[in-house]
Amino acid sequence: MLAILRGAPLEDGQIRQVNETWTEILGAARRHSVHPLAAYCVTRNPDLVSRLASSTIRSSRDTLYKATLLNTFLEEHLKLVVAALHEHRIPGVLLKGVSLVRTAYPHPGTRLSRDVDILVDTEQVDAALAVLRDLGFRSRLTRHELEHFRSRHFHIPLYKGHFVVELHWDLVRPDSPYDLPGHVVFGRALAPPGGEGLLLESPEDQLLHAAAQSLSEGFGSLLRVCDVHMILQRSGESLDWDEIARRARQGRLAPSLALLVKLDHRLLGPVPPRGAGLLHVPGSVFVGLEPLQPGRTVLGQFSKKRAGFAHLLRFWLLPGARWRVLEHFLLGHPRDRTRPAPRSGGPSALRR
Repeated sequence: MLAILRGAPLEDGQIRQVNETWTEILGAARRHSVHPLAAYCVTRNPDLVSRLASSTIRSSRDTLYKATLLNTFLEEHLKLVVAALHEHRIPGVLLKGVSLVRTAYPHPGTRLSRDVDILVDTEQVDAALAVLRDLGFRSRLTRHELEHFRSRHFHIPLYKGHFVVELHWDLVRPDSPYDLPGHVVFGRALAPPGGEGLLLESPEDQLLHAAAQSLSEGFGSLLRVCDVHMILQRSGESLDWDEIARRARQGRLAPSLALLVKLDHRLLGPVPPRGAGLLHVPGSVFVGLEPLQPGRTVLGQFSKKRAGFAHLLRFWLLPGARWRVLEHFLLGHPRDRTRPAPRSGGPSALRR
């Protein structure tokens, strides 16, 4: 699968192996949501098209076609949301997959999105919610859960049939040990082609966002590495690496992003852009990670077996993470510290 994604020339034995195990290769790619990209790499590689079995090529084309249809369905619904927000003068920024497929990926079907992520200004969340409700979107949260999300989370999921919009006012939880401020992402967003519609997440913020998601997921998905690969291929030399490094350190995401770039180099092959060296972090971070075999981890062979691996990675990749966890153990969760103490003793006091 990795050889196909790299576009590397395959020997005759590898060609036979691809033909014999294509179902398994496609299944592995599907588990990481990169099957449309793998199919695209097969159908756009003349050497593979001329040497692989016709059934493998046909399966690749079918996979890419279905993914393109799904994204077309998503885009048709998204147009209604964009038009409604524009009519009510609510600016927004498209995040993650719907932004990446417009700016980094080579084909409309190569980056699938399970939902549409839209970032709006904190003060316009209520107005945006009202607009989406008028369009028929509904939240599955109770009133109490909705209030909790507004104060403790960073987005609200809204549903209309199979179409899901996640309305963001930030990009990470307020109690997260790393940071990626939504208002900064908003300020750096780019105008879409043609100048109409919602803004697009800048390539610099796409990289930082991928680092934050990888850290929260425990580097269990190849999709984030492919996202970084496509961003670097499309915009690598023109990226503002000074700004990326500064904000990555401010948000405590520099080790995570540096690891993503390193994994991209190991797994998918390109030489990292010169500016990526600004993300350099003490060697001990990566020396400590070597025994954990991060390359295998990204392929899901380690993190799937050990549920606590994501937490272990945070110890290595987040500066000061040990102290943050120790603080939680000694003082309790930050949310608990703000709650009023019980008026008298009893079971509730004992539980606290």
